[in-house]
Amino acid sequence: GVLPRTAQYPSTADLFLPLAPTPQEWQNRTAHDYLVIGRLKSGLTLDQAQNELRVIGNRLAHDYPSSNMGWSVHVEPLLNAVVGDMTPVYYKLVLAATGFLLLVVCANIANLQFVRGIARRSEIAVRIALGAGRRRLLRHLLTESFILGLMGAAGGLAVAWATMRICVDVMPDRVARYVAGWHNISLNGRALAYSLLLALVAGLASGLLPSLRSLRVNLAEQLKAGSRTTSGNRQTHRLRDFFAMSQIALSVLLVIGAALMCKGMWSMLHFADPYEPRKVLTFKVSLPSSRYGNDEKLSAWFQSSLEKLRTVAGVTHAEITTALPEGPDGWMDNFKIENRPLLPGQFQSATHLTVSAGYFDALHIKLVSGRTFASTDTLQSQPVAVISRRLAERYFPAQDPLGRRIQLSAANARTKSDTPDESANEDSRPWVRIVGVVDDVNYSWIDRAVEPAVYLNVAQMPPPEVTYIVSTSGDPHALIPGVRSALASLDPAVPLDGLQTYQQYLTETLTGLLYVAVMLSVDAFIGLLLAAIGIFGVMANIVAERTREIGVRMALGANPHDMVKMILRRAALLAGCGIALGAIFAAVIAQLSASLLFGVRPNDPLVFITIVTAVAAITLLASWGPARRAAAVDPMHTLRTE
Repeated sequence: GVLPRTAQYPSTADLFLPLAPTPQEWQNRTAHDYLVIGRLKSGLTLDQAQNELRVIGNRLAHDYPSSNMGWSVHVEPLLNAVVGDMTPVYYKLVLAATGFLLLVVCANIANLQFVRGIARRSEIAVRIALGAGRRRLLRHLLTESFILGLMGAAGGLAVAWATMRICVDVMPDRVARYVAGWHNISLNGRALAYSLLLALVAGLASGLLPSLRSLRVNLAEQLKAGSRTTSGNRQTHRLRDFFAMSQIALSVLLVIGAALMCKGMWSMLHFADPYEPRKVLTFKVSLPSSRYGNDEKLSAWFQSSLEKLRTVAGVTHAEITTALPEGPDGWMDNFKIENRPLLPGQFQSATHLTVSAGYFDALHIKLVSGRTFASTDTLQSQPVAVISRRLAERYFPAQDPLGRRIQLSAANARTKSDTPDESANEDSRPWVRIVGVVDDVNYSWIDRAVEPAVYLNVAQMPPPEVTYIVSTSGDPHALIPGVRSALASLDPAVPLDGLQTYQQYLTETLTGLLYVAVMLSVDAFIGLLLAAIGIFGVMANIVAERTREIGVRMALGANPHDMVKMILRRAALLAGCGIALGAIFAAVIAQLSASLLFGVRPNDPLVFITIVTAVAAITLLASWGPARRAAAVDPMHTLRTE
């Protein structure tokens, strides 16, 4: 809704631009008449503005119940309006996935540091015995961790620069033009500082605990053991196992999230398959009001343009619409049903489209009852409409909607009503008669709940901007020269905007989500690889620590197969716990973010079973090498070293 700037509501004067409707204009307003943009006062927060405007909105609903009851006020930053409501959500989603990946990296490095600390116990014991202080040794160990972090940051920046250039190069120009400064993105000083800070924090986080554990050595026992490998204590083993399970759990979470997202994207790219998008060419035409300022001129242009396009070689259908199925251009608006009054605050809404007569045949939309538009439906005849099955079921339950009349909002009105006794305000809102019912079609790419739809005839209510759909049995790109030539013969000054196939249109619509899906998949792959490396490192360290034990067992009669089973059993226990935790967390997060996982159920059993099986196989495969190494231990050599 839009708030008037009047003396009754003076506080809004500092929030909105000077252009605002008068009280009489406000009372006679219709939806989508105004776009209000304002700048907040210095020190005023968005929540404070929202609360104040909510109070004003409630007061307006009380003062003007016929036009304001049921409307609410929503304040949002201009940035959100430019980039879309979902962009910040997906930014946070990718950031969270990258954060999980960073935790996997830190856990992996911590595990390796634990292993390295156990191997250096003898060195640390000698240093302490020679007088080195534990604080100085801690600084020495943390410095090594910081150096590792800085080296990783350098490599990461190089990879980031390369992948960033790839993203810039592959982004379609038609999409990139809506992202301010996209082609000038670079690694600036702030990004470099952030990367260095993150590297230092990650180095500290992954190296502090292993360094502290490494300094807890028993001097007498360690000096007596000399250079022989000793095992860590029970607490060190538990920490090492915890980090290994954490890696697996986070990796499972990442992989399941990425799999759900990718499956959803795949489904979204194929939602429009019944309309054969690869065989349809689309483009937009916006006719200037200076030359096409009335319905007669608009209708004549559309009729002539369709006739020209249908003569192009290879064209099977040439039609007009204001929104494509599964696209972002669907427009919801209110309507009234004749002899069915609404109370203040009650609304009946549907997606409003203007299409040509052959639109339903071109996109294989089935006629349920009645008829579609005919050549006899002209500017001079009574306006007619076709409705969707969902609208008929919702607003005409157990009734036949054919022959009933609905009144559109003034935003759709381009012809006068055929009812002479209506008020002057209602005169601009046409009553259209329902002549047919067709199958449901989804006109929102972001919502799978199909909304009711009202189809108007372009010959009776021609809008100045439409989308053409030109279908063929062959390659739609081959139609482009003929299409350009046909429309140029009518008016060479009218541009064809967004000339592309319907499939390309859908892909560009989902470009942002495709980027998110790819980035999540990369994070998931890296996380899974790190988890495999981590479990390999843990198992290899266990084998190294228990070499003497394994040799003694084999000397006493144990066979190599028993040693393989022992190591794999330990790996299966760690992997099983990590996979179980990861699957539980993934199920919870998927349920919470179900609205983001388009086209797929958040509890999709196939995805969960496949991912869990794959991760289990990878972790056990990573453990196979250490297990074979345990089976190859020479018991005689082990006994001689004792």
